[in-house]
Order: sequence, then structure tokens, then C-alpha cells
Amino acid sequence: MQVVAGPPGAHDEGQAPARFQLRGEWHEVAFIANRWRVHTTWWRPEASAQREYFKLATSGGLLCVLYHDLQSGAWYCARVYD
Repeated sequence: MQVVAGPPGAHDEGQAPARFQLRGEWHEVAFIANRWRVHTTWWRPEASAQREYFKLATSGGLLCVLYHDLQSGAWYCARVYD
């Protein structure tokens, strides 16, 4: 999955997605409805996951949840709403 991140906002620590490619098609992010971080099994570094999630809507009306794996730098689509 390819994601182009925009500049950070005034209160953002990282960059939010500005557009992304899903199933071969590019989507422009219209707005981010929610943003949160997850750090699982922090007590076991070999099994831990650090992710930043974005629930967003695109200019074409697609509603989805993307997440950024903060350890590998990779982006994933976790959910697409119908």
C-alpha cells in the first residue's frame, strides 16, 4: 500500500495521510475523523506492536481505517466501510 503523508498539523507528532493507493486506485483524504495510537505487549519487546490508526473519509466518499506501523514504517488498510 502506498501512502503520501501530508505535513503535520499544529498538534500532531507525526504525519497524517494526505492520499493513498488502494487496489490500484489513488484516493485523496478529505478529512480524518479520528486518530489514535496503540502499543501492544510493551512488556515483551519481541512481540510488541506500535501503530498509529487513522479513521478517515476520502473525497470520493470512501470511509476506511488506515494504520501506520511505527516500527517498520509500512502502511496498511485495516478496514473499509460499505
